[in-house]
Amino acid sequence: MTRFGTLTFFASIFVLGYSCPNAVASQECSVFVAGSDVRANREAENATELANLTMFVALAGLEQIHPDLCARTIKSLADCGTCIDPLLPSLLPFLKSKHTKIRYATVTCVLATKNQVVVPPILELIKKEDSAFVIDESLRVFFVFEGNKKLESAVEALLTKSQTINVSAQSKGATAEDVLFFGWSPVERIESRFKDRIASAIAKAGPGCIPVLERKLKDKKGEWQIKALSVVALGRVFEREMTSNGNGVEKTAGKLLPLLLEQLDSDKESMQIVTLRAIEHVAIAAGKKVPELASVSDDLRRTDVVRAIAKDASLHIELRLSEKK
Repeated sequence: MTRFGTLTFFASIFVLGYSCPNAVASQECSVFVAGSDVRANREAENATELANLTMFVALAGLEQIHPDLCARTIKSLADCGTCIDPLLPSLLPFLKSKHTKIRYATVTCVLATKNQVVVPPILELIKKEDSAFVIDESLRVFFVFEGNKKLESAVEALLTKSQTINVSAQSKGATAEDVLFFGWSPVERIESRFKDRIASAIAKAGPGCIPVLERKLKDKKGEWQIKALSVVALGRVFEREMTSNGNGVEKTAGKLLPLLLEQLDSDKESMQIVTLRAIEHVAIAAGKKVPELASVSDDLRRTDVVRAIAKDASLHIELRLSEKK
């Protein structure tokens, strides 16, 4: 069989595998058995199982002979949203594909279903993934399933990935076709953008991730970059909690303030800046003023930027606390 014939064969199977489960999902499928139109549940289940099998076989075949076509096929299914929910059993295995584009496309596709069954496999992918493109897309699981307790299991891995993945190198090495497929346009400070996305994603996991962030800050031998990211995430956790409900966070926030103040001893300006911004959110959540900020704003050994941020943070904390009264 020629390559064209092979692709046509798999494309035909793909159409069969996709059209039937869509009909099952909308309860409009007429299952023909021995020439009869049967609508019983068992026949519908059989049709879905068959559709998953044919879909998996089709995609597995495309993966072998044309990985890029396979990736584009899977990615296009995301436009169908929750209609492809019945196909998840045939799609989730491709999160383990050796092809980066296929893993990326599969994440995009299965997240479109908004089915919580996709959370564990995507979190497992995050823990093992080394592609910045796939990690960045996988972060969407934190936004789609905000507050899901299972998200906490990937927090430590994300903090590590922020240091081990060279985002700039991967971005520069991407072809024009890659940029179009992954939706990444060359931007300045791409490393910062990537880490900022990770911090925002971690915050969506909720207060359950605080012990991990706290442990990173207490690690005397830990890398300052990971500590800085932990500080940013911590600030956003409390900002999120105060925005959503603000209940039950005062005690936890109060305990963390001394630990955050310790981070101001860093000789890195960027570390001092992110710490001051985090202190602002945590102090408001704790309902406490931070008199130590006055000494920071008056410390001539610090940069003008740090001193100005410390002063603004102190004033903002006092203003917000006065509004609470």
